[in-house]
Formats: sequence, structure tokens, C-alpha cells
Amino acid sequence: MKYIFVFDFDGVICNSTKECFVTSKNTWFRLNGSNNFKTSLDDFHADEYKNFVPIRPLVKGAGEYYLVMRYLSENNNENLSNDEYKNLSLKWQNKFQEFKMLFYKERIRLREINREDWINLHTPYLKVIDLIKKINKKNHLYIATLKDSLSVSILLDSYGINLDKSKIFDQSNIKSKTEALKKIQDIENIDKKNIIFIDDNIDHLIDPMENGYNAYHSEWSEEHFSNAKKKERHRIASISIEKLEEFMVHK
Repeated sequence: MKYIFVFDFDGVICNSTKECFVTSKNTWFRLNGSNNFKTSLDDFHADEYKNFVPIRPLVKGAGEYYLVMRYLSENNNENLSNDEYKNLSLKWQNKFQEFKMLFYKERIRLREINREDWINLHTPYLKVIDLIKKINKKNHLYIATLKDSLSVSILLDSYGINLDKSKIFDQSNIKSKTEALKKIQDIENIDKKNIIFIDDNIDHLIDPMENGYNAYHSEWSEEHFSNAKKKERHRIASISIEKLEEFMVHK
């Protein structure tokens, strides 16, 4: 049986928390009229990053970093619950689009100043890299991400993975992960059961699963403390790298 593997990028193929933190802070500076610009984690107080990390797994797209930046600017408590996050998202959602546009500009700026340093703000999951190299050789690999495709391509190239740009679905051509999966299903002309989708964000898995796709939470990813109850409530299974390798050998 032929399986097509669709991976989210941030949090699944690599840990991008450092880059997202630096870019979010620079965007926050800009939004508030400051010319301050930082390029390294070392430029910030350690507590700033420490408080950012636990909230990061809740973020669904660049615009929502506005919520994180504003919340942390007003609170010292990083233990933001899922319900609290949802409430703040509804309250501040009219700010997300502006922040999103600024965020991508700041990412480009950071990347162009020193591409190697920007790449090093991402930590690849090496076993995942080895796995997707094998999947890509079979021409069975796609990426569905809310990151921008150029950043994804640059990072994949740096990891030795040459993936055709047409196989990267990003925030410019999809509004949801389910939309990406439907497009991939049409391209490959296969049944839903032959698509394996992996994401680290529970909210991105619920709709694909309800639409009949094999949607799994990446076992190796960083998790928000509320994930366990949400996974149980929606009956979302986690998957290991070893289990993914088993799918590869099926004919």
C-alpha cells in the first residue's frame, strides 16, 4: 500500500521556538514604534525566553504571536491555559493580521542579515530528518505548514533535503491543514486512508481527523501542559518515528 506522508514543519521537523521568539520580539518592538532590533537569544533576558516557551505550542500561525507578546508584556505568569488562550484569541483577534504581516517582514530582515545565524536558531530533530530523507527519495513527502515556504525551503536545503516547491503548502495557499490534505489527495489521486498527517498542534489535527484523515500528534514534539486532556477528549493518537517507519515498509 502506498502512503503519502504530510508533515507540519515547526515543532515537527525542527524546533523553531528560538527563531519565533526573536522574530516575535522584533515584531513587537516595531508594532510599538521602537527601532530596537535583536538577532540572537543572547540579546534578551533569560526569563523572557523562559516564559515564552510553554505558551509557544498553543500558537496557530504568526498572527497569534501578538497574543503571546501582549500577554507576557502584561503578566509574569507563563502558565496560560488553553481556555484562557482561546478567550484572549477572541478578544485580540483583530490585531493578528497586522502583526502577521509585520512578523514576516521581520523574519526576512533577520534571515537576510545573516542566513547562517538565522538557520542556527532552528534545531532539527535529527531522527526525523533521516526519516523524511527516505520518504522524499520515494517521492512520498509533502509539507503543510503555516510557516512561509521560502523559510521551509531554505531550512530543508540546509538539512540536505531537496523538496520540490510544489510539495510545500504554506500560509499563502492554504487556510487550514485540511485544505492542504484535500489538495494533496487530489494530486496523488489516492484515498484518505493512504495519507499520514503529522502535526504538533492538537487544534490542527482535530478537523483532519474528523474529515477521515490519519492525523497524528508527533510524539517527539514539545507539548503544552493542556495537550493530554485535549488529545484524550478528541481521541487523537500520538505517533513515534519508529511507527512512521513501519508505514514506510507497507506496500
